[in-house]
Amino acid sequence: MAPADDFKRDSVAMSETFFISNMSPQWPNLNRNIWEQLEEQVQSSASACGNIWVITGSLFMDSLEHSSRPTIFIGPDSVAVPTHFYKAILCEHPDGTHEMFAFIIQNRRNTLPGMPKDYIVTVRHIENLTGLDFFNQLPREEQDSLETKADMNWPPVK
Repeated sequence: MAPADDFKRDSVAMSETFFISNMSPQWPNLNRNIWEQLEEQVQSSASACGNIWVITGSLFMDSLEHSSRPTIFIGPDSVAVPTHFYKAILCEHPDGTHEMFAFIIQNRRNTLPGMPKDYIVTVRHIENLTGLDFFNQLPREEQDSLETKADMNWPPVK
C-alpha cells in the first residue's frame, strides 16, 4: 500500500505502485481526506527524521473493534473492503534516537472528523490485531518501550 506519490523519483517504481498487490479498496472520502493528509505528513516526516520505515495495511473489525471477517465486498470478483487501515511508523533521527507512531483509521463512506493525530494508537495495539511483530530488529527493551507508547508528538520534528 505504498502511495504512488512516494515514488515520483522513479517512473518504474511509481508505475509498480499500481499493481493489484499494492492496492486495497478505500472509500473516496477516506482516500481524499484524512488518509491523504496522513500520507502527506508521512512524506514530510521522512525528511525531518532522517530514516523512516512505514508499514501500512488493512484490517477487518467489527463495531467493537475486534478482528472479524469481511462484510462488504465489491466487484465481480467479490473483493473484500477493509473496515480500517493502519500505519505503523518508525523514525530514526540523525542522532540515532527513535520515535514510533501508529494510526488506525476507519474506512467508511462518510468523511471522518479531525486530523490524523486524532487516530493515534500504539504500535503494540496494531500488532495485537494483526498478529505481526513490527520493528523487531530494534533491541527488545527499546522496542517494548516505543511500541507500548502512543506518541502524540505527530508529525515528528527534531
